[in-house]
Parts: sequence; structure tokens; C-alpha cells
Amino acid sequence: MKPGIYEKLGNAEYHSSSALSRSGVTTLCRRSPLHFWAAHQDPHRKPVEETPALRLGSAVHAYVLEPEVWESDYAVAPRCDRRTKEGKATWASFVEESEGKTVLKREEGAQAVAIGEAVLKHDLARSLVRGGASEVSVFWEDEETGILCRCRPDHLPFSGQVVDLKTTQDASWDAFRKSAYNFGYHHQAAWYLYGCRAAGIDCRDFIFVAVEKTYPYAVAIYRASNSLIALGREEVRYAIKYYARCLESGKWPGYMDEGGTGIRSLGPPSWALPRAGDH
Repeated sequence: MKPGIYEKLGNAEYHSSSALSRSGVTTLCRRSPLHFWAAHQDPHRKPVEETPALRLGSAVHAYVLEPEVWESDYAVAPRCDRRTKEGKATWASFVEESEGKTVLKREEGAQAVAIGEAVLKHDLARSLVRGGASEVSVFWEDEETGILCRCRPDHLPFSGQVVDLKTTQDASWDAFRKSAYNFGYHHQAAWYLYGCRAAGIDCRDFIFVAVEKTYPYAVAIYRASNSLIALGREEVRYAIKYYARCLESGKWPGYMDEGGTGIRSLGPPSWALPRAGDH
């Protein structure tokens, strides 16, 4: 894939690219090059199994951001008693009509619709995901290393922002702030802004639209702060350089210290250290 902006690139084709992605960056930062190789480059790696959480998140994204994809690619199982003649006929018809689609259990479909509707009924959230383009694929070359990189923003409105839709257990400020760090969302904010700007897209802010997965499906809007993006940018640069060294050497090491001896000093976590005034 050449550097550029691709508005109609399919999801499968995008993910088949060997270009460095945000998930790869987070693996390099949080785990090791060996874990990155095992997940992304091992020719014998197993396909990633779709978890219920991932399936729900994808369904919500389709419902909110790509309603035409929701209609064409998803099917919700009907309510029917498959022990009865009528129920068997209903189910057989559903199976035939849903061939090639992602099939959601009735409860999953209802949950995805409820979450999606909560986003669309929220005035600010709706304005952020309407007008512009969704699921645009962006490819660019890193200026320093020449590494081909990629990102696929959830939505690019006309207001100079990157909008990312997140389903979460708790969208409150304190809980989502913790989730943002734990799941590497600071990498995502820095990575997407870098990629969009490198491709010539005017993006100044990274906005999270966070929606809870359970009733009452509360919605919260957050802008990635300068400090969060700066932290992400620092770790992203580290990951790109590390990745470039691994590509050049052909070696994908596991856990090791920066000095290369393979031995690191292990101390207690900060919360276990004595506090000032303790005896």
C-alpha cells in the first residue's frame, strides 16, 4: 500500500497491510518486539478470535458511523422457538438471509442498538459523528525512519478533529482517564494526529466519544489534553525506532533492559514503599 488517503478501503484489506499500526505501537511499548512479531508477523500465527466485547464494539461502530454497513453486514437473530415447526422455518429463513453477515444474538443486537441510539440522541456526540467521513484509511511514511505506517480514524468531521468512539464500562472522568492510559489511548491520539497531519489532513484535536455499555448508556465527551498527547508522542517515537532496529537486524527480542544485559533490577512497586512519617 502506498502513502495516501483511502476512503473506500475495506476493513479486511486495511488490516491485511504490513504497515505499522497503533495496536502494534502499543504492543511494542507495553510488551516487547517478540510479542509484536508473534501477533503481527509470525507466518504461523493463529487468527485473532473475536471476543463478545470486540463484536459489540464493532457493531456499535457500524450502527453509529456506518449505518449502511450495519444494514448490509449485520444480522440480529430473531425470537423464535426452534423446537416448533414454525420456529424452525423462521430460523431457516434467517440463516439463509444472513449468509456472509455477522450474526448477533438477539440480546447483543438490542444492546448495540441501545448504545448507538444513546450516542445519536446526545446532541454534541451526534454532531461529532455526522458530517465528514468515517473509517478513512490513512497511510504515510515516518519522516525519520521511512517506516510505512497506517491508521483508520473512526470519524473525521469537517471541524479539524479526529473523533474516536469508545464503548466502556464507566465513562466518568476519573474512570475513563484510567482506561485511556491502561489501554494505550494516548498512543492512539498521538498516532492518529501524526498520521493525519502527515497525509495533509488538518487535524488539531483528538476527541473521545465515550459511551457506557450498560443502561442508562451514559455518554461523555473528552478532548485528549496536550500532556496526554505529548506522552503518547514520546512513546510512539520510541516504538517506531525500536521497530526500525528490529526490521534491520531481523531480531525480535523479548523482555530486556536498555543496557542489553538481559538482567534488570527489580524493586517494590511505588505503593509498597514506606511513606514519609511512617515508622
